[in-house]
Amino acid sequence: MVIYLKRSGFSWILHAFSTLSFALSKPTNEENISLQLDNLLHGYDRRLRPGFGEEPVVIKTDILVRSMGPVNERSMDYSMDCYFRQLWVDKRLALNVSTQNISLNIKVLDRLWYPDTVFLNGGRSFVHMIPMPNKFFRINKDGTVFYSQRSV
Repeated sequence: MVIYLKRSGFSWILHAFSTLSFALSKPTNEENISLQLDNLLHGYDRRLRPGFGEEPVVIKTDILVRSMGPVNERSMDYSMDCYFRQLWVDKRLALNVSTQNISLNIKVLDRLWYPDTVFLNGGRSFVHMIPMPNKFFRINKDGTVFYSQRSV
């Protein structure tokens, strides 16, 4: 790009360019969070639970039942539509950000440790997928992780 300048407007245009370059080089809050997440996950090993070698991880769970039925008395089966939610602390994910929490794409779970929860004596179950997987994933700035999924 070639710019022709007159002497009278030279300092104004240089000031405009320096302001523009500063604005372009200053990272936004989203870029800072993305950069921090990348830095956090750089040495993160998803195969190790949080606090490995220390106290066990406390995982708080809760189930919100949306609907239940029908119940088959003969086979003792029933169906249930519910939200299964889990909460735990992974201090490796603590962020130095101004926002209280960050909601992330569920694909981030492929890079993080999360509990392998099993329901004993469960028949069949599946994660609700219409129109897309009903999953929600959030990290608080102190490393508290909230994971929710709709199951049927």
